[in-house]
Amino acid sequence: MKSDTNCIREDYRKINTNIQDLHKKQASLEKEMISLQESTQFTSDEHKKSIQTLSSTNKNVEEMRREIIELKIQNTVLRTVINYKEQMERLLNLEIIGLHEDKCENLTNIIIAVGNQFGVPLEHNDIIQANRVTRHSTSGDYMKQTCILLSLKYNYSFPLK
Repeated sequence: MKSDTNCIREDYRKINTNIQDLHKKQASLEKEMISLQESTQFTSDEHKKSIQTLSSTNKNVEEMRREIIELKIQNTVLRTVINYKEQMERLLNLEIIGLHEDKCENLTNIIIAVGNQFGVPLEHNDIIQANRVTRHSTSGDYMKQTCILLSLKYNYSFPLK
């Protein structure tokens, strides 16, 4: 009987030891579970922040796309306006060929005098710029001709050709 009692005591100690080990493992698992929950919550919060940042970035990108489209349209319109104005400016150019060149000439005064001879009264304000430009002729010689840019201030009663 004593040996049976000793056996039972030994079994009881082993069971107690196993129960204590199980309690320790349970406590350790509970700590790990809490740590995993905290880690999962942190990851979830970071994921939400990333989604918010991505959403905000997407809105900014979409705004920039719209702005780029508007700027492209504006650029096209401005190029059209510039082309139109350049064409209008070219229409205002007047080319006079055959004026003799003098070292001390005042082209503006010469142009005003020529205009008066043809019945087109001009003033200094009507002439924006008067230059002699070199032109390549068909014979291979370079000839200087007078090119004048007139202002729009003057209302001509007949078109200049």
